[in-house]
Amino acid sequence: MKLIRAKVPDKLGREVENLVKSGVFKNTSEVVSVALKKMLAEQSREYLRDLTANIGIAEGEMLKEWKEIRR
Repeated sequence: MKLIRAKVPDKLGREVENLVKSGVFKNTSEVVSVALKKMLAEQSREYLRDLTANIGIAEGEMLKEWKEIRR
């Protein structure tokens, strides 16, 4: 597993600590991993929307292609 270090504003750091203390997440690493996964998924969705809107690729065709890539 890759170790990534990051500095965050104090307020954000406190919010992360509160999520861990309240039991929503096991630890800070889990908070960061979940946040990054959600951000990357949203970027992928935006990219797909741009492709379908600007290039004329049908969404169904693109999803089918992505399923093939994941195999």
